Amino acid sequence: NFIFPRGVTIDSNGLIYVADNFNARVMVYDQNFNLVKKLGVGLIVGPNKVIFDKNNNIIVSDTGNHLVRYFNESGAITKTLGSLRNSKGEFNFVTGLAYYKGKLYACDSLNHRIQVFRPGGRFLFEFGGLGFGNGKMIAPRGITVSNDGYVYVADTGNNIVQKFDLKGNFIAQYGKKGYMPGEFNGLYDIKQDKEGNFYVADSANLRIQKFDKDFNHITSFGSYGFGPGQFTYPARIAFDSQNNVYVTDLYNNKVEKFSKDGSYLATIGSYGQEEGKLFTPVGLYIDKKDRVFVAENGNMRISVFDTQGNYLKTLGKFGAGNNEFFFNSDIMS
Repeated sequence: NFIFPRGVTIDSNGLIYVADNFNARVMVYDQNFNLVKKLGVGLIVGPNKVIFDKNNNIIVSDTGNHLVRYFNESGAITKTLGSLRNSKGEFNFVTGLAYYKGKLYACDSLNHRIQVFRPGGRFLFEFGGLGFGNGKMIAPRGITVSNDGYVYVADTGNNIVQKFDLKGNFIAQYGKKGYMPGEFNGLYDIKQDKEGNFYVADSANLRIQKFDKDFNHITSFGSYGFGPGQFTYPARIAFDSQNNVYVTDLYNNKVEKFSKDGSYLATIGSYGQEEGKLFTPVGLYIDKKDRVFVAENGNMRISVFDTQGNYLKTLGKFGAGNNEFFFNSDIMS
């Protein structure tokens, strides 16, 4: 059982990892959704994100303890980074993580910075810092490394996307607070597709914005409403093998499917508590088999669909036991 599971990802062996936030653990399942093991019981508080390094070590942002934890495949903690403060190597509400070419990039949200570590956990450098100018941040919540090796930060408080090189040198910023094309209001997520285009969940503007690899605005799609292709709060973004775009719509209790050009294709789910229904879906992940994993805050579970919207499986339910969740809100790879 789960209480607010916040993240889901799948490792190179096909095992499914769920960050079960309020139950303070990571749950691991096989491809048939059988429980394999639990990680971090009694050791972590409020796990938020799960990623893997090149050796398939498991890296967890232990948000409640303001730490980053490393686990080996057998579930033992092999390394711990940070503590609650603002010195180098310490965290205050660590959220997003990205791993690229042997380096871990950690989004240290309430210290308003990104910290970078070697695989052995040694602190390398930090960049950012509280402020409004180039390279400064206010409560960054998301981070990704692009296909060509640049770091993009969703600077939520400044309503911009910032681009850095791998050493943390500022390169560019995109957008400002507003509602015109290329402007943002409460951006929630940023993802890059296999063609190199970026998609931003411009949540308070109730739309998805698409940019090319140089962050030139291509198109926007979505609007306020309750019908097909409309949103009340677009949250997370994912892509299937055909590069179609999927968006969780938090308060419309559905997932919307679009073509890569933004044309509406289908709706997955509708409000309800029975199997195949959704209640405040947030997190979203699509695996190599084109299975759509949806983390539902309200129903405290993970619902699985195919790309045509057919219901396949449910993982978990409300609670603190095995296969139970409390407040699941993100899925990632």
